[in-house]
Amino acid sequence: MDGLMNIIISVIILIVVCILTLIGVVWKTKRACLTIIRDLQDRGAYDPESAATLPYVREKGFRHFGVRDYKPQALLHLIKEDIIRVTDNGRCYLDKKTENIKF
Repeated sequence: MDGLMNIIISVIILIVVCILTLIGVVWKTKRACLTIIRDLQDRGAYDPESAATLPYVREKGFRHFGVRDYKPQALLHLIKEDIIRVTDNGRCYLDKKTENIKF
């Protein structure tokens, strides 16, 4: 009975750790989305003529070490949701419906 209780406690701890990890990833991705939107708002990028180049668009190489950067994933999500548009030359701007986003 003691061994079964240890297994049950271990499974519960594993489930809690997985849930907390998912919550952390969602939170960091949301912060990255807000950072990207704020960056484009600060640059006044609301149309293709005023589109801005974002420094974190390019992919990191294989030898990149350090803390994970959520901005490239967040940018792809914002593009997919039509919050951010991309010009043919890779510059980004906010869609018209996001001009009045408040933080």
